[in-house]
Amino acid sequence: MDRIHSGKTDWSPDFPTRVSAPLKHSQENSIRIEIVVDRNSVEVFAEDGETVLTNLIYPAASSVGLSFYATPTPPGVGPALVRSVEFIPLD
Repeated sequence: MDRIHSGKTDWSPDFPTRVSAPLKHSQENSIRIEIVVDRNSVEVFAEDGETVLTNLIYPAASSVGLSFYATPTPPGVGPALVRSVEFIPLD
């Protein structure tokens, strides 16, 4: 997760950061990831909840976008491929 451009980040030098967690089953061909985005938080659940990341964010009121990226893969590993995406609005 990358909070560097997530909105208001200047209140602490430690806040605008990138965090990651190793996958427990990184050799699998397919990994299910669920991402929950709320007004001030982003949670990522990978591998049926075995790997979880949670971050607070403080986006501008006008912010309406999300972006995804994958870091370069090691030699012999193919690129990340998104097979499906589903957006479910939460109340």
